[in-house]
Order: sequence, then C-alpha cells, then structure tokens
Amino acid sequence: MTLALAKELQLRQGMSETEELRLVLVDFQDAEFGEDDWENVFAETFRMQPEEFYATLNEYTITASPEPWYEGDVVDAGPVMPSEDIRLEDIFSQTS
Repeated sequence: MTLALAKELQLRQGMSETEELRLVLVDFQDAEFGEDDWENVFAETFRMQPEEFYATLNEYTITASPEPWYEGDVVDAGPVMPSEDIRLEDIFSQTS
C-alpha cells in the first residue's frame, strides 16, 4: 500500500519519485498524530482523504502474496515499483 500511495501521489500531483517517497516515508512518518487525528494528518500531508486513496486501490491488480509468511492478497508490485535508479540517499537526504 505504501508504494501504491507513492504512485498515486506521482500520478495525481505530478511529483517526482523522490518527492513522493519522501512525503510517504519521511514527512508523514515525522508528523505528530495519534489514533484520533491520523486521517486529518493524512489529508493535510497528501492532499487527499484516506477514503480517496483506498478507492484507488481498486484500480490496481490484486494477486495472492508470493511470500510464504503472508497468506492474504496484495497489490501487484510491478506497476507501483519505483525506478531502479532511485537511491535511498536521495529520498532521506532531500530537504523539504
């Protein structure tokens, strides 16, 4: 779901892969929120309501998990995988 969220940010808001992944992996995680207000922080951070994001998951191919440790269905990773040339250093060192 994390990669699907990053892909939706790229498609809807025209962000680069580095920007979208930083927003998901750094900015949202750094935001201070609790159980009662996470939806507000989600909406402020990503400029979409959680329900809007969850609805987009229907557009992705769902497949059985290939991992032996998880028996549920998952989003097919192919369409949401970042480029091979993106580096973690680029995501975590970029300034907002």
